Amino acid sequence: MPPHKVPAGVMKKTARKDTKKKSRGECDRIAALNRARSPLLRLPAELRSRIYDYALVEERDIVLTAQTREPPLLHASRQIRAETVKMYYLSNKFSMDILNCDARLFSAFAQRVGEFERSGDDVFISVTTRAGAHWPNLLAWCRRVHEVKVWPMSPYGGVHGNVYDVIAAATTMAHQMRELPWETCLRVLDTMRVVAGSADLEWMDDLEM
Repeated sequence: MPPHKVPAGVMKKTARKDTKKKSRGECDRIAALNRARSPLLRLPAELRSRIYDYALVEERDIVLTAQTREPPLLHASRQIRAETVKMYYLSNKFSMDILNCDARLFSAFAQRVGEFERSGDDVFISVTTRAGAHWPNLLAWCRRVHEVKVWPMSPYGGVHGNVYDVIAAATTMAHQMRELPWETCLRVLDTMRVVAGSADLEWMDDLEM
């Protein structure tokens, strides 16, 4: 499967009331305190940026697993995170495997980088689907797509297998029907399942994996 480049606008912005909004003066005081405590923050901004680039930007893809954590530098302080988090997610390329259509890790990553995607920035992630067909997992994935919590898989040309074709078709359909009730989308997906099952009986299996 080719790299899946997260497109801007797929996940819509949701308004959320900020109950912990700080005044400009308070933010300035916190920033000054951080600079006093951290030798790194006392360096010129240009030099800090070069240090961040050296520490955070990888030449190879960052492989995402359930054990993957953000670099400790992103959690050193609020100011350092504000200066580094965008660089980390937009300058690196990520990759992950989706096993048996289980997109929970993919969904968690989508939520983490949603703020950049909503701003029109692209996050690059290469996704490989492995093992077999599993309709309950795919249906859960489609539900998250319908709720605009994760991206659909895009159809692409070339040689590929039945599993990816079904994933792309089902998640794209869920995305296109996101303004309609989930029950309506579910009926369409049930019909799609029957068609997919005629080519691969694994799609008709409801066993947990």
